[in-house]
Amino acid sequence: MKKLPTASFLAASALGLLSGCGPDYGYLEVAQLTAPPLAVSVTNQGFSVPVGIAVGISVDAMDSQGEPVDEDYALRLLSMNASVLGLAPGLDDGTYVVFGTGPGTTEIAVELDEERVDHIPVTVLLQQAP
Repeated sequence: MKKLPTASFLAASALGLLSGCGPDYGYLEVAQLTAPPLAVSVTNQGFSVPVGIAVGISVDAMDSQGEPVDEDYALRLLSMNASVLGLAPGLDDGTYVVFGTGPGTTEIAVELDEERVDHIPVTVLLQQAP
């Protein structure tokens, strides 16, 4: 008599097939490219930008081993609330301009090939008088 596969084996097999569909995304590597006149913080853990201040950044999708994700996948960042944070593509691939448009909190969605793989929390603060 033939032995049928167990439920755990079938579940593991299905999960293996699903994980092979997209890139092995681990995190977003973020680097600040410009020096704005007021303090900003841009990391893969979160952004903090004053209202009216813009900062240039470069981003790279990294896999779970810390290696760059295959270049065949399209990386895109999206502001989830443009009234708080503006986000525009830069002149070079993998670069963006981030700018505070109003005080509050929001998120930046990270997409690879139009699939949301991550989000970055953002705080936009009012400028403080000196």
